Parts: sequence; structure tokens; C-alpha cells
Amino acid sequence: MAAENLKIKFTNTGKKENLDLPQFSITYKTAGKGDVNGSYEILSRLKKENDLIVEIKSTLNFGSDAENEKLTANCFDEIKKMDLLYHHKKVQAPARTTILSILTARNKTVDAHEIWAYIPDSVWKEEGLRNIVSAYAARYYIAKKVENPQEFLNTMEQMSDDEKRKHFEMVVFNAPVFCQMGIASCNLTESDLKGLLGI
Repeated sequence: MAAENLKIKFTNTGKKENLDLPQFSITYKTAGKGDVNGSYEILSRLKKENDLIVEIKSTLNFGSDAENEKLTANCFDEIKKMDLLYHHKKVQAPARTTILSILTARNKTVDAHEIWAYIPDSVWKEEGLRNIVSAYAARYYIAKKVENPQEFLNTMEQMSDDEKRKHFEMVVFNAPVFCQMGIASCNLTESDLKGLLGI
């Protein structure tokens, strides 16, 4: 995507490092309607040549429970087709979750799917990844270095938010339906992130 076709607004939220209420937020606009790979381009700038881990939960999307289940199942199919390393778990999701300061409310707890997939830099450039990034709300953990990806994926669910922030260069939540992102990082400053984004 040409740089002139992507407009980025970067905001320091004043929050402390938090995966649900991140320190920095990004809103973006593309020349076309909706996301149109804008989030893929932004994530590509942020990750540079690093690998990353994507965390997809049916509760992170903003549709009905049935719609979210279908979205997550479709995404899981895409991950398996690409032969990515992954870890999958079915959990009980709380009735209320806060994502980017937006409260998602349900009448009751629901069964939800959690998927973590390891994405090497070489695979990131494949077309299938563009479709996932533009279609599904997800968290992206930009990895410093992961010696044993499958073993690490299997332990992700046991890590606290604080451990995740310290281990990864940054954690990026992408909500493509709103053309909005949140960034939490213990390692990078506002100036560092703007430099990566080229703004």
C-alpha cells in the first residue's frame, strides 16, 4: 500500500502499560472503504523483520456470540491451511470484557475459543495473512526471539499480562472493524513507535 493512501493518527492515551487500556492508540484511514489492508501495513511497519504471535479469541470480536464463533472458526481454518504452529483452547468467557476502552457486554458467560499462532516473518508476507489481519480483531505479540515456538505457544495462556509485556517488544491489539489499534510496550517510547510508523 502506498504511503499516501494510508493516513495514521497516533495518540498517547496517558495510560500505564495495560493490554486492555494501552498506552498508545492508532486510528487509520485508507483510500478505500473500511480496512483495506491498512492494519496489515501498520503492523508490517511495527514488526519490521521480526516474527510475531497472533492471539485470536471469539470474544475479541464485536458481533453476536454466533457471529463471533463463526468468525473464529473461519480464522482457525485459515491458520491450519497455512500450516502455522498453533495452540487452541476452549474456555468460559466472562459476560463483560473491556477492549480499547469499549465494553463488550453479554447476558451470560459463553463458551469461547482462544487460538495462538506463531507467524514467522517469511509467512507474514503471504496473501492469506493479509486476509486474517483485515478481517479479525486480534492481539499481535511482536517477538524479540522465540527459541521453541510450539512450546512457547503452549505456555502463552499461563503468562500474566505483565509477563507478556516484558517478554515482547510490544503488544498490538487490532480492531479492523473500527480501523483502530492499541499498543502496549515496556520497551519502546512514543518517539520509537512514531519512527517505526514513519510519522
